[in-house]
Amino acid sequence: MLRNFFAVIRSLFRFGPERSVFEGTVRWIPDGDTIHLDLPDQTIRKVRLFGIDAPEIGRRDDGIPPQDGSEEALKFLRSRTRNAILQVETVGIDKFGRVLGIVSLPGSAETLNEAMARHGHAWHHPSRDLRHPVSDSIAELAGQARADSIGLWARPDPVHPRDFRRSAAFGQPYSSAPGMR
Repeated sequence: MLRNFFAVIRSLFRFGPERSVFEGTVRWIPDGDTIHLDLPDQTIRKVRLFGIDAPEIGRRDDGIPPQDGSEEALKFLRSRTRNAILQVETVGIDKFGRVLGIVSLPGSAETLNEAMARHGHAWHHPSRDLRHPVSDSIAELAGQARADSIGLWARPDPVHPRDFRRSAAFGQPYSSAPGMR
């Protein structure tokens, strides 16, 4: 019985809600891959940009410093979206209840997800369970930014946010040991 319950829950995360598109006005951008939107029905929706992982902004309350490149990623995303109405294509829901979305300015040919990767402000973050054609574009753009040493790739040894979170969670300095990238 319990096993069936968890299978249903996993399937919801794997396939997400039915794909939909909605619009909202930017309320707040807490970091380089999350946007809070005010919706027309007076609710607030948290959206995680699908397919990317931006450097961690840090948590002062917990004594975790910001990751190199996090301020630049945040400033870039804020500069692109200040007081904007954004269009979000829902891809799924993450483990924190945020919408995983493909986010764009109406009328723009490039998504914000792609722009973050192209300008070197985020890693490609492939999903094992969710598929979307923009993921391939993000991978290609992030690879080109890395090859051209743009954004975080201009640093001598950029640390993946996943590795930063792991080290920061335990108060350990990041180790560049093989296998950590």
